[in-house]
Amino acid sequence: MGVRSVSTKGLKGITVWIWIIGGLIVGLILFTIFIQLISYIMRAREVESAKSTFQELANDARNICQTIAGAASSKLEKTFVFPDAVSDVYSVTSVSKSAEIQSEVRSYGRYLCMKIYEENVCENIQCDVEMSNIKNIPSLTTTINKILGKIGTKEYKLDIAKAFCGVSILKYGQVSTDFCGEKCSDVVSLIGCQGHSVVSLISNNTLVMTDFSPIYDCCSNYPNALTFLKNVAKYFGGSKILIVWESNFTNPASDRYVVINDALRTSGFEITSFRHKEKLTAENLDREDQVWIYLPGWCSEQPEVQRTVECTEFVKWDQSEYEAIRNFVNSDGKLFLVTDYSDNTSPYTKQTIVNNILNNLGQSTKVLETKVCGSQGIIAKTNNITSNYITQEISEFGFNAASEIVC
Repeated sequence: MGVRSVSTKGLKGITVWIWIIGGLIVGLILFTIFIQLISYIMRAREVESAKSTFQELANDARNICQTIAGAASSKLEKTFVFPDAVSDVYSVTSVSKSAEIQSEVRSYGRYLCMKIYEENVCENIQCDVEMSNIKNIPSLTTTINKILGKIGTKEYKLDIAKAFCGVSILKYGQVSTDFCGEKCSDVVSLIGCQGHSVVSLISNNTLVMTDFSPIYDCCSNYPNALTFLKNVAKYFGGSKILIVWESNFTNPASDRYVVINDALRTSGFEITSFRHKEKLTAENLDREDQVWIYLPGWCSEQPEVQRTVECTEFVKWDQSEYEAIRNFVNSDGKLFLVTDYSDNTSPYTKQTIVNNILNNLGQSTKVLETKVCGSQGIIAKTNNITSNYITQEISEFGFNAASEIVC
């Protein structure tokens, strides 16, 4: 009886311990699940907060990029709050390089990127960015916050400002460098007006002018326009010029352009025209030495004017044409792009096609959708002219209204 009684008590003791240990194990498992759930929730909140702040920074940078340098709206001082989980904010030249986090103090490129945990998030700022890199090294405070279930944050006071070739995002008090660098070394601003470049020569084979008025109203109101156009033709050389147009008022065969055509023919050039009611192809371009394109996209990019008498026949520009133009230029062809000012209140020139052409040529230069120099009826005269074959014998030039060229 005594032995049997001891054995039963022993079994009961073992059972109790099994329940205790089992309870501890289950409790530990539940605690682990709880901690993981809290960690997951915290991580999700951190990622959401980081992406929201990063999107705000990217939007501000894009908005500043579209402003005119020196204007009141071209600068912004703002404090951004990022969670500690954000280890880096930097810029790169392409999304494919988003994992290549720079070790330098500053980074450069068209894409603004953020690394949070193992994820890289990037936004196209649509212009070149000089970024004062944000690097957050985990500290003891970061670890304590995680243990306590808190989201640690850091504040960064940044200066966002328009630069000549893009936008700079710097820590408060820092000064922008000339980050246009080598990519803009082959861009010459031939004519500036009221502090803005409005005629630029790129790589000695592409010329951009952002006011069509000197051609449209040549030559009484713009006495130096004819000299300028003859200089362009002679500088680019060869003997054959193709003029591409899409709006009726830019038709080079109309009476108002007789003076220009006669002057070019007298200078030894054969002038032909091509209305953009069909696609440009290599066959159109290969036999030409120069291609002049008047207001590309004036009809095709503006629905409000497509049904007017100015736009009776046209086709949309596409990638095949950009590639044909690129191949033409790469084969020693010369390109003269003439656009006009952009205005939110008027159905006037969109810069989409011009910028697509420049981008496909591998150029960083772009035309902003702005209105500078002149006031649509009041001719602004400038003597801010760079000495060049194209500008020889020209000491003053007038513009009605233009867009700004940036690199």
